[in-house]
Amino acid sequence: MSKAIATVAAIDRQAVRGQPALIPASWLTWLEAWTPTAVRITLGLIFLWFGVAELLQPHMWTGYVPLLASGSSAALFLVLLHGGLLWMLATALILGIAPRTAALLSVGVMLEIILMLLVGHGLSDIVARDFGVLGLALVTLAGP
Repeated sequence: MSKAIATVAAIDRQAVRGQPALIPASWLTWLEAWTPTAVRITLGLIFLWFGVAELLQPHMWTGYVPLLASGSSAALFLVLLHGGLLWMLATALILGIAPRTAALLSVGVMLEIILMLLVGHGLSDIVARDFGVLGLALVTLAGP
């Protein structure tokens, strides 16, 4: 059991003397062990959803390609390429194949997405959401 979990469990026991801890140390140990996996799989599921959406309906996404007309074949090609990259990263993250490499590439992809959204559309709720996904990628990269 890590020192942080032992400290939380001890504080919890001290808070209500004579009664069991609100969160048993065994649960905290389980959470500590499985949280990195849950974060990695969650990031993979997000990438899978967007990757499949871009591959199945690329015309819906061409408006997010800056500096190109949304109806151009170049924009369509870039969306399909991006969707394929997201799908491959999703597969690697979900299955745990080279998770650090996939996480590093995920950080790069999220920075690219955020930058392109800022250039093309300015600060928005979508950019704020994508900063959250970038956070998941960074946590996965820094994982155990």
